Amino acid sequence: MSNDLAFALRGVGAVVGSSFALRDVSFELPTGYVMGLIGANGAGKTTIIRCLLGMRPIDTGEIELLGHPVPGPVALRQDVGVVLDHTYLVALSHQARLLVFDEPTSGLDPVARDELLGIVGDFLVDEGHSVLFSTHITADLDRIGDYLTLVHDGRVVRSGVKDEILEAYRVVRAGPDDLSGLVGVQLIGARRTSTGAQALVRTEEADLLGGHVLVEVPTLEEIAVHIGARGPRRDPDPGREGRRKVGTA
Repeated sequence: MSNDLAFALRGVGAVVGSSFALRDVSFELPTGYVMGLIGANGAGKTTIIRCLLGMRPIDTGEIELLGHPVPGPVALRQDVGVVLDHTYLVALSHQARLLVFDEPTSGLDPVARDELLGIVGDFLVDEGHSVLFSTHITADLDRIGDYLTLVHDGRVVRSGVKDEILEAYRVVRAGPDDLSGLVGVQLIGARRTSTGAQALVRTEEADLLGGHVLVEVPTLEEIAVHIGARGPRRDPDPGREGRRKVGTA
């Protein structure tokens, strides 16, 4: 076990009901930083959090939390402050070293969100403190996130330093037929209309698109939207057919 890590999940698998499972989930957060956990509804974020906290058993893999294997000693609970998506009891903690938030700002107005993020910033003044922050509001992570983990369909798509993940993708925009028949390029979460097409691609594949395609650095929200897409979006014009099937990240 490492005291340099706030937590680590290694090859974690967990079956949830008959239609969903976490599969080979692996990521870690160094002590002293904020990790944003991003994914669409149903991607597995809350399940991951519950496994991390020992609230749900895992079938494969291992979890480390503040230097202890999960499930850890009862005293470990005093080192973790938790706000879940459904709050049944007030999340109280004495001298917490790790805060775990599941959609903490989704019901807050802008002023309250700003105050909460300020509290998190004050908490992180101590270099021994860390935060796991699951949210749909990517602007929060633009402000305080250091690391990101992107989750889709029970799997980790990518995890790492926020700036490196932003650099790993590009948003491409083109005419309605310009992103068809491509070779060597995977379109992620493509959207097509009668006037244009948009998709996310890996940065190393962007040069294969040609000069007629607009290539831009994505926002964190654009990455989240495209990776979380459940399939190609159909053109509203009923006469257009033959949509290109696209994969996820």
